[in-house]
Amino acid sequence: MDDLQLELKLEDDGEMHARKFISSLASRGLVAFCMDLGSGEIPDRLWEAILLVLDTGATNMFDYTVVAGFMKEYCYVPEGDWVLTNAAKYVELIFGNALGATDKAECAGK
Repeated sequence: MDDLQLELKLEDDGEMHARKFISSLASRGLVAFCMDLGSGEIPDRLWEAILLVLDTGATNMFDYTVVAGFMKEYCYVPEGDWVLTNAAKYVELIFGNALGATDKAECAGK
């Protein structure tokens, strides 16, 4: 096996291959991307509240109104209010996108 050499030829778009490779690693949990949550407008305990609701398994995490209700029920009132008033950002957040980044790839190099 020591004599086995693999050669990878990227004859077309190298960036596309790199994105696919990184995405494949991420889908297997082998790499993680940083989250740029932007300015201080996001509650400090938002991730804590999201993970708590996620761990209950009681709702689809895309049903943001139910998620916000659970957060408030579990004494994460500012976090629940934030989810209700920032539904689009919340969805971006749970999809794993970096909030505030103009290009998702910006975060991969951090």
